[in-house]
Amino acid sequence: MESPVPSNQKFEEKVTRYQETHAVLLILMDQEIIGFAYAYPFSPRRAYQHSANIAMYLLAEHDEWTLKNLLYQELES
Repeated sequence: MESPVPSNQKFEEKVTRYQETHAVLLILMDQEIIGFAYAYPFSPRRAYQHSANIAMYLLAEHDEWTLKNLLYQELES
């Protein structure tokens, strides 16, 4: 968890930068975003070029294992 929470602008810049090389996914329900996930570099070192971290965010009322599992599987592929 980031502390303090980044501004919307900083968060958008970060995700935009990561999507150039990694996956960014959204989960929609009834045309509303209920969660998202993205992969980002594990390390800038060349030895880790095939490794990545994953961040997932889901609204509390939709924080279910099934959705987390689907997001993870999609990011992995």
